[in-house]
Amino acid sequence: MTLITNISNLDEKRKETLEKCFEQVKHNLSKIFTDLLPGAVARLKLVDQSDVTQGCEMSVEFDKVKKSLN
Repeated sequence: MTLITNISNLDEKRKETLEKCFEQVKHNLSKIFTDLLPGAVARLKLVDQSDVTQGCEMSVEFDKVKKSLN
């Protein structure tokens, strides 16, 4: 294997790991937030749905009032 191939493989594994972590955090954040503050909702979404490395945005609703953090 060449160095370029190794770097490409590592980049792909990094992206897959980030995607798995994002999904777990997204699920846990929503559940914990709702458990701690009944009636409140927290959502996490990717800035770019096709690339997890571009970051994420969090939105929170308290009694139908929505605030976003990015």
